[in-house]
Amino acid sequence: KILKDQWFLDYGNPEWKAKAKRLLSMMRIVPEEARKDFEYALDWLQKRACARTRGLGTPLPWDKKWIIESLSDSTIYMAYYTIAHKIKKYNLHASQLTFEFWDYVMLGKGNVEEVSKATNIPVEVLQDLRNEFTYWYPLDMRHSGSDLIPNHLSFFIYNHAAIFPENLWPKGIAVNGLVLYEGKKMSKSLRNIIPLRKAIRIYSPDVIRITLAATADMGSETNFTETVAKSVTDNLKKFYDMITTIKGLDSKEFGIPEKWMLSRLYSTIKEVTPMMDEMRFREALNEILFGLSSDINDYVEMTKAEGRNPNAEVLKEVLETWSKLISPFAPHIAEEVWNSLGHNTFVSLEEWPKFDESKVDIKTEVAHEYHKLIIDDVKAILNVYKGTPKLVKIYVADKSKMQLLIDALNVINSGGNMKTFISSHKPKNSEEAKELQKIFQYAQGLGDEMKKIASYGFDEEELVKEGLSYIKYKLGLEDKAERFTDEIKKKYNKDALPLRPAIIIE
Repeated sequence: KILKDQWFLDYGNPEWKAKAKRLLSMMRIVPEEARKDFEYALDWLQKRACARTRGLGTPLPWDKKWIIESLSDSTIYMAYYTIAHKIKKYNLHASQLTFEFWDYVMLGKGNVEEVSKATNIPVEVLQDLRNEFTYWYPLDMRHSGSDLIPNHLSFFIYNHAAIFPENLWPKGIAVNGLVLYEGKKMSKSLRNIIPLRKAIRIYSPDVIRITLAATADMGSETNFTETVAKSVTDNLKKFYDMITTIKGLDSKEFGIPEKWMLSRLYSTIKEVTPMMDEMRFREALNEILFGLSSDINDYVEMTKAEGRNPNAEVLKEVLETWSKLISPFAPHIAEEVWNSLGHNTFVSLEEWPKFDESKVDIKTEVAHEYHKLIIDDVKAILNVYKGTPKLVKIYVADKSKMQLLIDALNVINSGGNMKTFISSHKPKNSEEAKELQKIFQYAQGLGDEMKKIASYGFDEEELVKEGLSYIKYKLGLEDKAERFTDEIKKKYNKDALPLRPAIIIE
């Protein structure tokens, strides 16, 4: 159907299209895979009808009987957001917001005194508006749905390129997928639509924000589930309740558990900071909310295993840092925690936590992971063991095996094979060759976490002795403490492998 007297925006104009493509080339696109969709859209966009005669909207300035259609309208409204509150503050009338006004405030054009006379707006007000705009612009990131790439978001690029100088061009666009509910698209036919107001009333804004951010990467569909929402709620409540716990503690003891807890805290800061910079929010939240929660559980159990309470100052440092880390996702609970810890400032205005390498103790972290491996192995055996165990024996591998494992991993990482590994160690007989083959095959099957632990080459017997109280506590072996301890001795066992002690239940 051909419509007479229709208004178009000519996105096919070669000069304008080239400018838009230049802007896109300078922008950060998240996820980066979406860039090709933008490039394709800019290529095929030509003349686009931009107005209609019915409905609500902004009248076309030069032809009032037409209304700007929604996808063409509001492509630079975020520029207006920067000064909307100031316009209200100074009670400026619409008639004062002339072309001269906008040229000065947003583009820096014109003489401020002349603009003041033409608009009847004081010079200091105009300057304040201009300063406010340049403080916020250019925008760092425009977030929207992936379905708007071929229209609204591409128009956003075109119109910014046409109106603003390069130093005010937007720096990036992040596109998101749809929100699913329990894995299904929300629709009236499925009767599974949850209005945002209702969802907030049921779960709270913080829980909604985290649940949506924690279930998908940027650009993917996010899946809101009640199971995740409940888990998020429980973990947030746990951190909040910790405030009361801290107030009831008086322990100042600082031992291995405290070293480990602070090391985990600062290792988390190091891990999540680049994730936040790269907008890998799902990964970051997994560490900030769930990872640190698990670490705190381990820390409390480590102190219980030593027959004492956690260190109150250490827990306070953890909670203060956590409130800063979680603030972008859960601002309400973050402010409550921060204030309850005695601060009269806003945590949202605090600096992002800085990584302190001096607080990181790799040996302590690796040792704890090793202890958990032993605990898991013993529990797996006990799950199939019939009867009540009288004795648990743990035999660590000979120290020479750990060095062989490290050598095998180095050969694998450099692209070598089993033959290379075995020949480099010059076995004296077939038995030694079989042992080398066993070590190499074991190395090939190790996961990343195990490889990381092995790379430090720690003395396993020493690690077991250091974590003995924790291992016994987790296995419920307190009543067998002395006999259990006696069995931890330097003893070669043919079944023991590095990081996989031989475990015997009697």
